[in-house]
Amino acid sequence: MKFLSLVLFPLQCLFVCFRRRKPQQRIQAPITEPEHIPGDERPLLADPVAISDNKGLRPPSMCREASMASSRSVQTEPDYKQLNPALAHLRKCLREAVLECPVDGYKLFIPTSTLKQLIDEDTVRSVLKEGRLVALDQIEETTQHILQRSRKLFAILVDRDKAWFISDFLDEGIDDEDLPFIRRSSVGEQTLTLETSQRRRIKTLESWDRESLKTFEDEQYRMLAPLLEVKTHHEFTELQTLPYIALSAADPQEGTSAEGGFGEVFQACIHPDHHNFWEYPTYKDQGLLVAVKRLYSSQESSFKAERQFHEVLGTDYPHVHVIDLLFTYKKGGKYHLVFPWADGSLRRYWQARPTPPFDVRTLLWSLKQMVGIASGLSLIHQFNDGTLFGRHGDIKADNILWFARLHGYDDQDGILQIADMGLASVHRLGSRSNVNPASITVPSTYSPPDAFRGRRISRAWDIWSLGCMYLEFVTWFVLGYEAIEDFANWRGNDDANLEFSSDCFYTTNYQEIRSSVFEWVDHLRSQERCSAVIHDLLDLIMRDMIVLEPELRSSSQSVWQELTKIFSTAEKNREYLLKPMPVPPDPPLLDEYFSDST
Repeated sequence: MKFLSLVLFPLQCLFVCFRRRKPQQRIQAPITEPEHIPGDERPLLADPVAISDNKGLRPPSMCREASMASSRSVQTEPDYKQLNPALAHLRKCLREAVLECPVDGYKLFIPTSTLKQLIDEDTVRSVLKEGRLVALDQIEETTQHILQRSRKLFAILVDRDKAWFISDFLDEGIDDEDLPFIRRSSVGEQTLTLETSQRRRIKTLESWDRESLKTFEDEQYRMLAPLLEVKTHHEFTELQTLPYIALSAADPQEGTSAEGGFGEVFQACIHPDHHNFWEYPTYKDQGLLVAVKRLYSSQESSFKAERQFHEVLGTDYPHVHVIDLLFTYKKGGKYHLVFPWADGSLRRYWQARPTPPFDVRTLLWSLKQMVGIASGLSLIHQFNDGTLFGRHGDIKADNILWFARLHGYDDQDGILQIADMGLASVHRLGSRSNVNPASITVPSTYSPPDAFRGRRISRAWDIWSLGCMYLEFVTWFVLGYEAIEDFANWRGNDDANLEFSSDCFYTTNYQEIRSSVFEWVDHLRSQERCSAVIHDLLDLIMRDMIVLEPELRSSSQSVWQELTKIFSTAEKNREYLLKPMPVPPDPPLLDEYFSDST
């Protein structure tokens, strides 16, 4: 039977050529193979590799077209291992090279560098030549075209067992710029149709069955992991695979996430091929660690407000003590804001160092960070052009992030940055006080009583919160972290008659600062570690920041300037920084309280 097929093959080719001379008679019907012929005795018409002339060249193009038309019409799958070993090897390598994205269902992707390594010049040339996918005199030109403009498309076709369609796509002028292929949305249309990303018709796909189209639509994103660009907003489809890679199971931060009032934050690691940011601290040089904030609200207005705030701060007014927004994206109807991943918050920094040494290094670093935070808040409150103002709305130790190291900052103890701008907003100067207190979400503990006292909300809100946080900061380097919790419990004693006590810094009738706050300050002044710099910090906090009337609180710029003077003096005068100057309180209520409690 095989011998008979070989003898009859030249006649079959002549017959095909004769039919091509009569276009009016070209009515192609699916070519089916007789069921009674065993698979190993079928004609070799659909096997172009087995046919050659006496010069070792492929048969005439019309004969090849006839054979390829036959194979395409029935969507047969070639035996790659026998017909095209280079193609079989490439397909195997592509499937072994995929990485899992641990976000959104563990979808797969191949990094850009890996794709370039696998789809190289020699491999493409071998695949085209061994499989007779294009004419011999077109192999070099097609190889260069694939490498320059169609590497991803070629990889998708190889991965999806459709490599022999590459010439058809190239003939249509379709390349990587047309990816991803997307569904055509037509009301009442029952058939699945894919178009280019520019909504252009693809003739090559018209012969594909629905399953092949659906598989191509879903799996093309393996080769299309995006480049996440700095200061850019990306719009992704639900099918898009993000270039996030899994961390080592030994990493204690893997899977870390948190929830706030406006969104959840989770950790991700961007593959190094797929971002163009300057170097942040990385996880073992395997990628860029980032914090992804997924907003609960799907409203575009809420997202734009927070993005705009960061853009104004980061683009025109960059500040080393304000968190930098890397990029944003929308996927699955949810908005995401992406920031560098911090090593912890200020509160966790305190917890990890419960009994800090009272020395030059600790005190100068703490003072430097307090100056920097006040400077960053001053930037938020008032910009250089004098026409814009902003407020943060939720200053607290949990929203101040600590980075062990940061690009362009060489302090060996790291740096603190203001973060979580969920409550923050930017307004014109003329409307800075025109905010209804009822529209403000009031955080506990660090918020002033302004909203409950009928005061319009202004930037002074942040000054109160900053003063509360600074008082905890001083408590930490004078008494240690446990004393911060003692301070909260001491404030809660003022609510003894309430079913639930709070640790706010003002009384339950909103008309006074709690006496426990003043008692705590006296307690700090009485400690052996209380030097002149500590007294000056406490004076600044209680005189200019934790003040009941918002109009009597200092501006963030004034706080920044005062802290700068304190820091400058401390740098030059070690006695001012370290020499004990305790002032015993009268009466020593807190000393008795804590001695009894222990």
